[in-house]
Amino acid sequence: MTIFTHFWYFSLVFLSTFSIVTTQVQRNVDAEARLKTYVQILASDSLEGRLPGTIGGTKSAHFIARHFKQFGLKPFQSKDFYQNFSLLTGVTIGKKTSLSINKQKLVIGKDFTPVGFSANATIANSNVVFVGYGIVGKDIEYNDYKNIDVKGKTVLILRGQPDPTNIHSEFAKYSSLRYKVLKAREMGASAVMVVSSKAQLDSVTDKLMKVSVERTGKEQIPVVHITRETANQLLAGSKKGIEFYEEHFETKKTQWSFATESIISLTVELQDTKAEVPNVVGMVEGSHPTKKKEILVIGAHYDHLGKGHNESSMYADHNHNLIHYGADDNASGTAGLMELAERITKNPLERSVVFIAFTAEEMGLIGSKEYCALPDVKIENTIAMINMDMIGRMTKNSLQVQGIGTAGFWDNLMDSLGRFYSLELAKSTSGQGPSDHSSFNSKQIPVLAVFTGLHTDYHKPSDTWDKINFEGQSTTVSFVESAARYIGALDSRPEYVKVVADTSKKGSTNFRVYVGTIPDYSDHPRGMRITGVSEGSPAQKAGLQEGDVIIKFGAKPITNVYDYTYALAEFSPGQVIEVTYLRDGDEAKKQTCSLTLGSRSNK
Repeated sequence: MTIFTHFWYFSLVFLSTFSIVTTQVQRNVDAEARLKTYVQILASDSLEGRLPGTIGGTKSAHFIARHFKQFGLKPFQSKDFYQNFSLLTGVTIGKKTSLSINKQKLVIGKDFTPVGFSANATIANSNVVFVGYGIVGKDIEYNDYKNIDVKGKTVLILRGQPDPTNIHSEFAKYSSLRYKVLKAREMGASAVMVVSSKAQLDSVTDKLMKVSVERTGKEQIPVVHITRETANQLLAGSKKGIEFYEEHFETKKTQWSFATESIISLTVELQDTKAEVPNVVGMVEGSHPTKKKEILVIGAHYDHLGKGHNESSMYADHNHNLIHYGADDNASGTAGLMELAERITKNPLERSVVFIAFTAEEMGLIGSKEYCALPDVKIENTIAMINMDMIGRMTKNSLQVQGIGTAGFWDNLMDSLGRFYSLELAKSTSGQGPSDHSSFNSKQIPVLAVFTGLHTDYHKPSDTWDKINFEGQSTTVSFVESAARYIGALDSRPEYVKVVADTSKKGSTNFRVYVGTIPDYSDHPRGMRITGVSEGSPAQKAGLQEGDVIIKFGAKPITNVYDYTYALAEFSPGQVIEVTYLRDGDEAKKQTCSLTLGSRSNK
């Protein structure tokens, strides 16, 4: 029998009782050839890394949509295959941006530059206070703001930490720039200027940061990056330069903060740029007269990092303008999506299948969130979602499957399929994770996510098509097809199961408390929106739910996910705090609840 007939027979007969099947699966060389062609095109020079909002990103979407049409899929909820939405794609420095020290005007791009998360604001005739590394660590009894008043003033802060060569230093967890700006704001500073430490210099040069897109929330005060030469201008009245103070901090590990003799005036104007970007969505209608009203979603994100700028490149030098091809991440999953779309179009399921190539996954699952929020989609009709993200680097017949706890029979189904395809499965119960299935899990839809594992080429230009294991990729696609055909033939839809949060695996964070909120990492103008809460968590017990926007955590105002993260670090398990939030983000529905903080430590 053909490989396709074998899958179908297996799905309907053997899987219905989760039997162990020993029949050897034939290798599908035709599928491997198709997958190879798709991956080569998606990970080619001409598509330039498929960054949303670029020509390469648009060409990628057209390539997928053209094949959907050729296969015979129908557009879903639109006249074509594109679900367009507006995406923040860049930021530019406005003409009003300026900085002067003691009335001497500095040059943008040479002496200073705004930081991407800076607020737009003007600060006139502000005193400057040098606060070393800007660290406040109660647990290490270190406070750069001790005995110094910075209210209404501009602070000058060194990037990094006083023990730069020690990655296990007690200062390391206080070294992030976001943390330092948050502390400066809490202390009453009106603006922040940061200067690179010696450890952060690019070779022997003192390059300024690139102004990058910030999707997780702007700061409430202006923030600029200045050169070490500019810092020395600010410190001129002390008769000593930044290198002197840096050496003191590294050798003495003690604070030295003081008011400088400098006065600055600063204006930051950053202008966001946006573009219309598409998810590519097609549907194969089900063959059953009533079941076809229910939808199985199969998805994969097609976007990647472009040339690595302003995103999450892991390449050591981001300045070489090199294409990040993203062959495994996620041309492999997108190719699998296209292969499955063609197979299921030729032989539909009883239920309808919606195939979605998501964009902007790398920017925070934005494409899948947009799809799930569409009123026309009627997300309650979706019975399950299967996600394919990085399925091209299978080794030793090993496949990772996430979300098996989100439906009661997923575990047995996966085990049976694993035996049939001779795969070693690494299973995870949670439906939350760093890919698009999380958006569906947050809507209480059972999910499965397949993944062949991380590797040293992850988010680097070296993730190229020639490293893909096309035989393993083909096996993974067939594995997903068998799961889809079983789900499509069920008598009733799978029942969603909330996975109880496992706090024992969260001890690697920089804070000890556990709340159980699932943050929305996109920017919100008022606070931090949550996409859901974990089952049995302190957040759920306190009454928090999907759509709430947290604006205050204890006494700490929350304007973005960074404020929230750093706030957690200052509390202890067992404390009862007041949380202020906006129900559904509505200012008129401001509420307060008492929340007892849980523990992340092992029980």
